[in-house]
Amino acid sequence: CLALLDISALLLLPRMSNLVGTVLATYVDETNVFDILDLSRLHTLAKLEESCTKVMALKIECIVHQTTDGRERFEAEILREAVAIEQLGASQVQTYSLRMDEVEENATDLPIVAEIRNVLNDYYCYIEDGDSEDQDEIRN
Repeated sequence: CLALLDISALLLLPRMSNLVGTVLATYVDETNVFDILDLSRLHTLAKLEESCTKVMALKIECIVHQTTDGRERFEAEILREAVAIEQLGASQVQTYSLRMDEVEENATDLPIVAEIRNVLNDYYCYIEDGDSEDQDEIRN
């Protein structure tokens, strides 16, 4: 799969790259999420990156506490985005807040944190609604 992704990038075949990304998305789990995330960014595969973010959100406890380098890699992702925003000239970076009313209106949210928050919001909204079929769809 990875060789096919490299070839499709070399031959400028974006549809093939997207197809390979779709196949790779089915293999994303807590043990390889950061490697596949790096790959998705290298080849600008937005849907694969979304799949990685979804896995990070739903498996965050496992990633941070149970994998060998999960916490360091997760912190590195947050730091990478904070540095990128800082380089763009944003004056304030809001990385995390337990309460939304504590977030200043002019604070810039990190994209990865916002995406994780959205996945968790979607997941837990379905839990509150009690629709178990939709919960399974979101979890997968």
